[in-house]
Amino acid sequence: MADRLAKLREKARGYYTADDYNYHVLLVVKYAKLLAERTSADQEVVELAALLHDIAVKDNDEKHETVGAERAAKLLKELNYSDENIEKVKKCILTHRTSGEPKTKEAEIVRNADAMAHITALPFLVKIGLEREKDFEKALQWVKKKIEKADKKLTMPETREIIKEKYEDAKLLVDIDANTGQD
Repeated sequence: MADRLAKLREKARGYYTADDYNYHVLLVVKYAKLLAERTSADQEVVELAALLHDIAVKDNDEKHETVGAERAAKLLKELNYSDENIEKVKKCILTHRTSGEPKTKEAEIVRNADAMAHITALPFLVKIGLEREKDFEKALQWVKKKIEKADKKLTMPETREIIKEKYEDAKLLVDIDANTGQD
């Protein structure tokens, strides 16, 4: 299994930018594994889904979960993962954003881990905001919306406790008025 997972990691890495992989995907995997351990969820499904949850974001940011679920299924099939686990991973990927409610513990974990990663990687989020908006104040507003959206995805009680300190930092950023720099 470890060899198969290593092959999947290598294949998956090619679908992400280096920054996305290192500063977002690996954080999602870290938080997802931690939540799976704490809740007795299927750790393999959670790790696979966390690793592949944004696999189509470079191609189609708005609907990347749909394209990503199919791409993930293809990669998992190539590496001989079971049809049952492939379907579970697809469900996690399809609901990791705000579209649709997670129907399984594993899907809820991946959604929460994704939100946790957004909240705890503020410098990376600001970088993305600047790349998108090309203006610092607009970038901060984009970050604020992203954090507010992530906050709504934190549905498991454990999540806020795990990221408590960084969550407080993120809330401070969200409370700043980007136009005046005042609280």
